[in-house]
Amino acid sequence: MKFRLLVLVLTCLGGCPALAGPVLRWSPPDTTIGVGQQATLAIMLDDTVTVRTIEIYISYDSSVVSSVAGEPGSLFDGYSLFEGFEEVAVASPAQWHGYSVILGAGDWIVGPGELFRWTVSGDAVGLCGLETVSVRLLPPGGGEYEATSLPGTTIAVGGPSGVPTDLPAVAAL
Repeated sequence: MKFRLLVLVLTCLGGCPALAGPVLRWSPPDTTIGVGQQATLAIMLDDTVTVRTIEIYISYDSSVVSSVAGEPGSLFDGYSLFEGFEEVAVASPAQWHGYSVILGAGDWIVGPGELFRWTVSGDAVGLCGLETVSVRLLPPGGGEYEATSLPGTTIAVGGPSGVPTDLPAVAAL
């Protein structure tokens, strides 16, 4: 709750207009792991834009993977004041929330680079689609990048070796 208030205050300061949104991507774009193995996916920014805050909500199939960790990416190293991740909804489709905030009049990061990392564990053989519920990037000086997008991706969980077996199609989330 405190984080949402902080984001609201940062967004509303100065009444700045909305800015055109950059396109984000997952790295790697599609991942294969085995049951019991972990994978870390990075949210990448390829545009040269300034960012003070990132907030992400991702929907995923919790019967196939579970969330292990979330942390700011390398662009935020040494700059992040508030950071974290949490499970918003545990039942499938589950929802994950990650964020990183920089405070300070002259502090921000500049892309391109890694914005956030999310580590998951393969729990059962299957195909887990990751769908973006929302993603917000806030620049310095207030306002918000409008229409920021993060296309979905998949995590295939195979047997313990990571080799996919007959995987079902991705279920609609």
